[in-house]
Amino acid sequence: MRCCDRIPSSCTVHQSTSRAACGRFLRLLAPGGRLLISDYCRAPAPPSAEFGAYIAQRGYDLHSVDAYGAMLADAGFERVAAEDRTWQARRLSWPRGVTA
Repeated sequence: MRCCDRIPSSCTVHQSTSRAACGRFLRLLAPGGRLLISDYCRAPAPPSAEFGAYIAQRGYDLHSVDAYGAMLADAGFERVAAEDRTWQARRLSWPRGVTA
């Protein structure tokens, strides 16, 4: 189909099968198109039992930033930059004086 020059995706990948979503994005992007994903990730280490139960209860498909990058590359994306931008989200959404 390759109909889109740009695809912004916010908080959608973790709610689907991540590998399948990466393939769908690639099929929709026109040659030279760009994909921007902002979504929930987890640390590279296995989650705690409590967080693992939360992920399972919600049906989320959470991965580390690097794992998401690898999935995009495996799907066929050529130039992948997977970056943890938590600091930006905190700066935009947390009140002044509040720290993590």
